[in-house]
Amino acid sequence: MKKYWQLQNLGKKLSKKTVGMTIIELIVVLAMVVILCSGCFVVVERIQQNLNTKLAVNELYSWFLHAHTRAQISGVSQKIIFYPQAQSYRVGEILITLPKGVVFGGNKALSVLVPPSKPSTALSQAITFVDKTINFYPDGTMQAGVVYFGHQKESRLYAISSGVREPFFIRLYCYEHARWRLVENELTKT
Repeated sequence: MKKYWQLQNLGKKLSKKTVGMTIIELIVVLAMVVILCSGCFVVVERIQQNLNTKLAVNELYSWFLHAHTRAQISGVSQKIIFYPQAQSYRVGEILITLPKGVVFGGNKALSVLVPPSKPSTALSQAITFVDKTINFYPDGTMQAGVVYFGHQKESRLYAISSGVREPFFIRLYCYEHARWRLVENELTKT
């Protein structure tokens, strides 16, 4: 009879032990969850930086197209004025500030050759338009120059340019992997 009770008590002890977790097991599981969550925060921050940069690119590119078209339709010159110290620009009465982390000139650690169409010199100015202003004229022409910008923590740089030889075109370029590429339709990419 004694052996029967011992076996019964042994079964109770085993079942109690396997039902719960020890404090050490709980701490290990919590540590793994914390490590996974911290990795997710880094990924989410990079995604947010990328989206902020693309938002700024798409918005400025759209304003270029808007001012160019409006000058032609209305017959009145339009302009965009850049304020590099304030990381903002003005279109008519509207003042637009670049999103957090997005700056004219982009990441200063990049050694980029410019202009994007025929890179030959180091980037020295974030905005090459005279008086930091681009004028759009009713005949469809505009001042020649380039605006360079990107996120201060990314290795990608964008350039919106109006050419010297072709003053009717607004081009959007992206610099990554040590080379410039013409972006066909950045507005539709996510």
